[in-house]
Amino acid sequence: MKKAPPLIPLLLAGLALACTLSTAQATSGAWTGNGANGFWNNNNNWTAATFPTAGETATFNATVSNSTVSMNGTAINLGTIAFNTSAGSYTFNAGGGSLTLSGAASALTVNANTTGNVTQTFNV
Repeated sequence: MKKAPPLIPLLLAGLALACTLSTAQATSGAWTGNGANGFWNNNNNWTAATFPTAGETATFNATVSNSTVSMNGTAINLGTIAFNTSAGSYTFNAGGGSLTLSGAASALTVNANTTGNVTQTFNV
């Protein structure tokens, strides 16, 4: 008679794999503006490996040298856009693309900057 494989190690291995896959898919990131242009879809403008997309969070949390963001023909559907208190002024240009917030917990969060006049501009 064959001995059945231990169930606990198999369950733990499956759980570890599931956690790895779910974290590998998340690319929420913060804007750095370090790319050669201000295009949303330029991965070099973000702290994550790729630019934020469906259901993820795009964070703007610092004053950066390139604070003009162009959608550049890209249709982006996000969960959240967050401007933290340290964020400077940003300008968003549709550039033939679109920016949509959707999902049960979607939000545009602009935290107050108490040290100066900061404006967020969206050109559609």
